[in-house]
Amino acid sequence: MKSRRHPSEQPFSLFEVEVPSGNRLVRLEHLFFEEIDRLFRLEISDKRLQLVSIVSLQLSPDLRNAKVSYAIAPSHFVPAIKDIETGLAKAMPFLRARIAEALSLKRIPTIHFHRDRLAESSLRAGEVLRKGETLPDQENSKDPK
Repeated sequence: MKSRRHPSEQPFSLFEVEVPSGNRLVRLEHLFFEEIDRLFRLEISDKRLQLVSIVSLQLSPDLRNAKVSYAIAPSHFVPAIKDIETGLAKAMPFLRARIAEALSLKRIPTIHFHRDRLAESSLRAGEVLRKGETLPDQENSKDPK
């Protein structure tokens, strides 16, 4: 029987998803998310990944795969997407090794990174509001009076 998560049980993801009943998968997702987020914030020194923020993580029920969604923070200098993807691929063995050290599991999942453009839009909108800029759509819609 499948159960739906309550959004308050899932502070590490933007989306509500269905999971098998039981709390083990939810707990493991939370632990994986916290560890990967910590590694990106504190330990990865690759300059291509400095603007990458981890948005969500979803483990497969068999724990063989982890889908990690990331967003690129708005900045004046953003590396090419291909450079970021290359940096993510290069960081994967390091991430898996550190997760294996932090969590004692029989098998460490294969990590699949996916860019989350919705989260990037939200980050950009927050940046615009913080700076007091106008959005590109608002500039074109102003009526001269």
